[in-house]
Amino acid sequence: MKIAKRNAARIAAALAGAALAGIAAAQDVPLSYKASPDIYKVIAEDERYVVMEVTWKPGQKDDMHSHPKGLVVHFLTDCHSRTVTRDGKVMENKRKAGETRIAKPVVAHTFENLAATDCKHIHVEMK
Repeated sequence: MKIAKRNAARIAAALAGAALAGIAAAQDVPLSYKASPDIYKVIAEDERYVVMEVTWKPGQKDDMHSHPKGLVVHFLTDCHSRTVTRDGKVMENKRKAGETRIAKPVVAHTFENLAATDCKHIHVEMK
């Protein structure tokens, strides 16, 4: 119960931070859930936010997309990933289940699961 409350508090704090992220210039690539709807499942939305359950299978890579207004990411599983931007910049990351991060606007990129297990997140994005 304490873990659930702690995670809920982290998500709420991260969501509040995302609201302050500001508005980025529009990208010429689709939003994540429109680019790869098989990976990004919309589980809730209103006029301001979209909440997604996101799952990459082992070795799966999504299509080029952006997060033009920033996002909150809560990791449901440990994840080992590679992100590649349109200009070729490569970033490899390892995250632990239970981590929550607030990201500023993210330019056009792809995300690939390098692990032998599913990589699962909850994303909250401003519309």
